[in-house]
Amino acid sequence: MKQTYNFPYFGAGKASYLEWAAVTVIFKEEPNKEQKKKIEKNVPFPIAQISWEESVMIARSDRYVHFEIGETYQTKDGLDPNDKKNWEDDGWFYYASYSQVNAFNKDIEKWFNEIHGILPILLTCRTNYFEAEETEFSDWHRWSLKQLNTVLPYFEDIITNFHYDNYGKKSKKKETLSSILYM
Repeated sequence: MKQTYNFPYFGAGKASYLEWAAVTVIFKEEPNKEQKKKIEKNVPFPIAQISWEESVMIARSDRYVHFEIGETYQTKDGLDPNDKKNWEDDGWFYYASYSQVNAFNKDIEKWFNEIHGILPILLTCRTNYFEAEETEFSDWHRWSLKQLNTVLPYFEDIITNFHYDNYGKKSKKKETLSSILYM
């Protein structure tokens, strides 16, 4: 049976983390206060710092996401962050185990599907953290890449009507899409 997905999730798969974790969710419309409250209710703890700008939500971690993952997802092979033997001499918590990170990634996907029922999601994305191991992208990510043309029209007005100068500030000069992409 072929898997179906309700919205694109760029970066879906077995992600690795070093210090940070963050996801961006773009909803099809701007949520009201009640919807925001419901969306934020079950956010996986390691990314519970949420910020909003209109229909865009960013959920991110503190700097030491491995500590938060280890503390949140207790597994048989996981390290206990409260046990000092699991800390390096320089004060860094050893990395959360694969099973702990996998449980965190699954919770993110579960949460995305849950909040899509509260307010339809246009797309979600998770950046591949360049200092961590590569993400092992899933079929959901590969399917999402094929959906790019369905979400690009959402950004057309934003791209064509927002004006930039060389320092990222608004300017009076109208920029073309190509000049924005290659600044």
